[in-house]
Amino acid sequence: MNTRRPTRCTKGVPVYCCRCGGATEDTVLVRVIETMSGPMRGNYACEPCGKWYGARPDAPDWLRRDLLRREIAGQS
Repeated sequence: MNTRRPTRCTKGVPVYCCRCGGATEDTVLVRVIETMSGPMRGNYACEPCGKWYGARPDAPDWLRRDLLRREIAGQS
């Protein structure tokens, strides 16, 4: 039995939020993890938790820009 939870964003497959653990299809990339060998990895969060990460003082600028773009698109 495979108990591994998906942590990568794949279209149509729910991903588990890295903060609250809830399953979501509308993900926000909140952290990029660089490795010495192999591909980079990312942590994904649901939108409410993504906003929490974006409000932190150490949040990367690209995360704040992505969240602002999502907010503007949602108002249209």
